[in-house]
Amino acid sequence: MIKYAAIIEARMCSSRLPGKVILNVNKIPMIILLIDRLCQVKAIDRIIVATTKDKNNDKLCQLLKKNKVNFFRGSEKNVLDRVLKSALKYKVKNIVQITGDCPLIDPEIVSQVISI
Repeated sequence: MIKYAAIIEARMCSSRLPGKVILNVNKIPMIILLIDRLCQVKAIDRIIVATTKDKNNDKLCQLLKKNKVNFFRGSEKNVLDRVLKSALKYKVKNIVQITGDCPLIDPEIVSQVISI
């Protein structure tokens, strides 16, 4: 059983900026920047990206595979179901739910929230 997992909700079909989760920030895909920052949180045992089964997310999944990042593909419409099924698949006890469009998340604040 995984005690704490960060489950990142991410998909390519943003209505305002499609593909934003893989756009580069300083030559690094935004989702990878976010994952790198979450890796600094000592309490997190696993990072999982929860995306959808939609074929538009294939490019995101290829990037995740290339970077050896765990992911789960589920419902497009029901984000909570997608996160829950991700947790069940990976046997996660506590979920740290993160949105995929937040690459500058503060690892210290995430650590503080977990400790509380």
